[in-house]
Amino acid sequence: MITGSRTIEIAADATAVYEHLADAAGFPDWQSTVRAVEVRETGPDGRPLATRQTIDAKVRTVSVNLRYRYDAPRALSWTSEKGSDVKKLEGSFTVEPTESGCRVRYDLAVDPGRTLGLLARGPVVDQVRNRVLDGTLDALARVFAP
Repeated sequence: MITGSRTIEIAADATAVYEHLADAAGFPDWQSTVRAVEVRETGPDGRPLATRQTIDAKVRTVSVNLRYRYDAPRALSWTSEKGSDVKKLEGSFTVEPTESGCRVRYDLAVDPGRTLGLLARGPVVDQVRNRVLDGTLDALARVFAP
């Protein structure tokens, strides 16, 4: 199991940051690890409820089917569904307003399964974890940079 959590401070409105994070279809525009997103189901508010994402996991490209849950305007989470290239993937973003903008926490847990797990061992696990967690939050900060 690959797990991790990172937090970043962003000098931007918490609601604007949350809305950006809730736009899964736009992930490839700012997340370097997300190659493509197919929205398979949307809710009445137009937000994605189910997607299929193609992700560059460093050791190979994987496809994951994700189911989203929203607790607007502060949190959103996702979990993998059947048909994914990984055994299990769960993650969340939590956005908390601060005096100077907001604090964003990114939590991720991935069970790559047997095949992908054989490729992702030792230092590669740390590289993948850091690339996804740090890369995503750094990219988010760049989106809202002045």
